[in-house]
Amino acid sequence: MKTIVIIKLAFVSVLVVAGSKIEAIDGQNATISFDIDEVEKADEVKIIFKEDKKEYAVVIAQKPWVYDDPPSPGVTLILGKGCLSVIIQNISISRSGLYKAEVYTGEKVCEVTATLVVNILVVAGSKIEAIDGQNATISFDIDEVEKADEVKIIFKEDKKEYAVVIAQKPWVYDDPP
Repeated sequence: MKTIVIIKLAFVSVLVVAGSKIEAIDGQNATISFDIDEVEKADEVKIIFKEDKKEYAVVIAQKPWVYDDPPSPGVTLILGKGCLSVIIQNISISRSGLYKAEVYTGEKVCEVTATLVVNILVVAGSKIEAIDGQNATISFDIDEVEKADEVKIIFKEDKKEYAVVIAQKPWVYDDPP
């Protein structure tokens, strides 16, 4: 058995609250926190990731808070008063999905879930491939964009152009996107 060590690092991160659906950008750190009464009295805790009807243990720890098998690199478990959290560093699209915390106290089992959606950040001028149904964020690095009177985002496909978003100051849309 190995002792749990918690190291706090300063990274961009996203907090996912139990029962909620939160979106994060690929490459960020994500903290999934599960509010569970008296979690500090638990004998064992598990964080499980569900994907395509399969479940994968992310972290399993037992009192006196040691791991049977250490979690994957970049995964940290934090147990506090009334709160169980897992930090996943440098998340990727493959980490999108349902997370479930299972807390075992004697014969009692408490389960709480949270959903994490990881999006890809697309930088203008770059090429990105995405899977159908996947979210993507496109960022444009434009000098002095705040001085613009109008913004148009156009999608091109097979020599045809489609306006995706058109907005004018005071930043209202002609038609909602």
